[in-house]
Amino acid sequence: MPETYGSFEALLHKLENYEGWDGEICIKTRTYEHHVPTNHYYKRKFNAERSRESGNLEVDIEGEDGQLYRDLSITFEDLKDAKYLISASNFSANNIECQGITPGFWWIYEETPRINAKGGKRRKTRRKRGKGKVFSSLKQLYETLANDQHNPTKIFFKIGNDGFVKEGTLLYLAGMYAEKVLPVLQEGPLDLKRLKWEDLKRGDTKVKKEQDEDWWQYYEEGAKGGRKKTRKKRGKGGVFSRRRRRPTRVTPAILIGDNGNPEPVATTAIEVQNYELDQLLSEINNIRNQMTIEYNNWVEAGSVRGPFYPISPLFTQLEKRENELLTQYYQKLEPSAEIVAYPGQAIGGRRKNKTRKCKNKWSISTNFDAGNIIKKRCETINDINIYTLQIKKDPYPKFTRKKYQNWYYFQVNNVKGKKCKFIIENLVNIDNDWKGHKVVYTYDHKCFYRHSTTLNEKQNYITWNFTPKKNKIWFSYYIPYSRKRVYDLNHKLSKRKNVNKIILGKSSLNNKIELLRFGKGLKHIFMIARQHPGETIGSWMLEGFLKSLFSTSFKKQTNILFNKFTFHIISMVNPDGVQLGHWYTQKHGHNCNREWVKKTCPEVKMIYKYMKQYKGCLYFDFHGDEGCKKHFFTTCDRTKKDKNSSWNFFRNRMKHYNKYFDKEDYYKKAAHNVHGTFDCAWDNALTLEGCMKHNYNNEELTLEPLRIGKHLYKCIYDWSFIV
Repeated sequence: MPETYGSFEALLHKLENYEGWDGEICIKTRTYEHHVPTNHYYKRKFNAERSRESGNLEVDIEGEDGQLYRDLSITFEDLKDAKYLISASNFSANNIECQGITPGFWWIYEETPRINAKGGKRRKTRRKRGKGKVFSSLKQLYETLANDQHNPTKIFFKIGNDGFVKEGTLLYLAGMYAEKVLPVLQEGPLDLKRLKWEDLKRGDTKVKKEQDEDWWQYYEEGAKGGRKKTRKKRGKGGVFSRRRRRPTRVTPAILIGDNGNPEPVATTAIEVQNYELDQLLSEINNIRNQMTIEYNNWVEAGSVRGPFYPISPLFTQLEKRENELLTQYYQKLEPSAEIVAYPGQAIGGRRKNKTRKCKNKWSISTNFDAGNIIKKRCETINDINIYTLQIKKDPYPKFTRKKYQNWYYFQVNNVKGKKCKFIIENLVNIDNDWKGHKVVYTYDHKCFYRHSTTLNEKQNYITWNFTPKKNKIWFSYYIPYSRKRVYDLNHKLSKRKNVNKIILGKSSLNNKIELLRFGKGLKHIFMIARQHPGETIGSWMLEGFLKSLFSTSFKKQTNILFNKFTFHIISMVNPDGVQLGHWYTQKHGHNCNREWVKKTCPEVKMIYKYMKQYKGCLYFDFHGDEGCKKHFFTTCDRTKKDKNSSWNFFRNRMKHYNKYFDKEDYYKKAAHNVHGTFDCAWDNALTLEGCMKHNYNNEELTLEPLRIGKHLYKCIYDWSFIV
C-alpha cells in the first residue's frame, strides 16, 4: 500500500519524522505536448523550515559546489490533484533513480476520516491484533514481501521456537502455490528452506521484511469484529480437547557409498534432483570458506581490498567459480511435484514450549548513523521488561591480539513509564575498563546525561534499570557525534572568509574525507580526529576548539594566530567506521592509528599524501580513553625525551586551565612507538586523550569536552609567543 496523507500538516509530520531518511525526495509530474503525455522526474532535497513558513512543499537542488539552492515550490492543491507525486527514501545512497519507482511507492492524498454511506465516520471492524503486517493467503504474502523497491528478495524468518532469526533470499518457484510452500534460500551456509503454509498460518514459522519490525501475522480474510463472544459457563469438572496432531518429520535412510561416506537412498527422480542441489550447495559453501581464508591471508600480508588495491588472483578465481555454481544451482532449482521422502524412521513432533513475551510492544532500532546493538530477546518478569542485547563486533583481522569493543548506540520505542532492564552480554573487558561505566541517555539529542550500570566481571556483562519519561529514548556508550554533524560544521565554517574546504578523497563506502584550511602564517598546525570512530569525545573536543577559534570573544587572539600559523583540520579520518558503528576500525578492519608506518589503510594513505607536502610545527590527534579518570596528553617516547618538544609546555598549560587534566601520561609503557601511531609518525606530535567516563559536577555531558577544546585554544595562543 502506498503512503497516504490527509492534510498538509500530516504530510509535513510524516516527512519530518521519517526515521533514517536523508531528506531526499523524488518528484513526478506529467506534461502534454500535442496531446501526448510525458512524465518528468526530479530528485530534490526537502526543506522543512521553508515548507512550514510558506505552506507549500519546498524543495532544494544540490549545486555543483555541493551546496543546496532553492528550487521548486509545490502547492498542496497540486499534490491533492495528483499534478505532482512524491516519494521519500534514500534514493542516491541506494543507487535508485526516480524513473524506477513502482506505482505503489508514490505517496497519494487520501481524505480523512473516511465517510460511510450514511454520512458518518466509518467504524473499524477489524479485531484487535499486533502491530505486525497481516496476510490472508500465500499469494498475498509472497507479493507483499516482494513489493519492495530497495531489496525485493531479502526477508527475515524464524522456524519453530528456537529463538534464532535467520536472513534469506525470497525465491519464486513454479508450483509453489500448489505445493503450499514459501521458498527461501537461507544466507550463511546456503540452504533452501520451504516454509510450509500451515506453519505460517499457525505462527510456528514467522516472517518479516525488516529486522526491526514485528513478525507478520496470518489474519483470516473476511474476519470481523463486533460484539464480544461470551463463553458458556461450565462446571468444575475436568475438561478435554481435540489437539491437532502435528505432522511427523521423516529422516532419510543412510547407506555407505563406494568412497566410504554415508549417502541417502534416493527412490525417485525428484529425490535425485534434490540430492544434486544439496551437493551444489555444499561445494558453494566450501568455496566461500576458501575465499574467507584467502582474503584473511591477503589482509595479513599488508594489503586491503577496495578501490585502491586489487584482491589476489586466487580470490578472483574462487569468486568466479562461486558465481558459476550459483548459476547452475538456480537453473536446476525446480519445485518438487510430490513430497520428498526417504524410507526411514518417523519422529514425532515435540510439543511447543510456551514463552512469555514482553507486555508492551517494544522495538529497538539502530537504523541510523553509528547505530550498534544486536537484539537477542525480550521477556517480562514481575512487570519488568528485560532486554538482552549484544554489541556488534568490529571486523578485526585474526592476528589482532586485543580486540577492543565498547561502542553501542540504540533507540528504544514505546517505553514511556515502563519499568525496563537492559543487559549487554558480550563485553570485551580489557584492563577492566568497563568498571565504573555509566550509560549515556538522551530524549532529544540536545541534552545528554549519565545513568549508573552494574558490571558482572566474571561473566562480562553489564545491566541497568531505567523507567523512561518519554516514549523514545536513546542509549549509548558516550555522546554520539554523527557524520552529518561533522559535514554540517565543515560546511558552515567553509562559508567564512579565507576558509577553504578541500575533499582529499572518498572512502570505500563513498564517504567524503574533508579538510579545512585557514590562516596565512608560514608555520603549519595539523589536527585530526575520529581515527577511532567510537571515541566520539575527540569530535566534541575539536568542535570546542573550532568554536573558540571563530568566536567573536577571541577575535583579537585569533587574528594573531592566523597571521602566524596555517591550520589544517581533518575532522573525521574514518567516516566508514562512524557510519557502521565501529569502535576502533574502518570498514575492512584496519585500525587507522596503527597504520602510519605501513600506510596500507586507504584513509591514512590519502591523508599522509597531503600532509607530507608541508613541514608542520605542531600536530594534534584527538582521542578518548575508556579507562582513565582524567584527561591527559600522550606521545611518542622520543618526543618526551626531546627537551625542545611541546610535550612539557602543553601538559603544564592544560593542567593550569583545567583541574580535571592530568600532567602524567596514563599510558606508562615506553615502547609506544612500535604501534605505528600518528604521534610517532611526525615530530612534535601530541595525542589529546579525553576521559570518556567523565561526569564532573553531574552537569550536561557535552559541556566538558567543549571546554577542553576551548582550553586547548588558549594553550596554542600562549605557545604562539615562544615559537
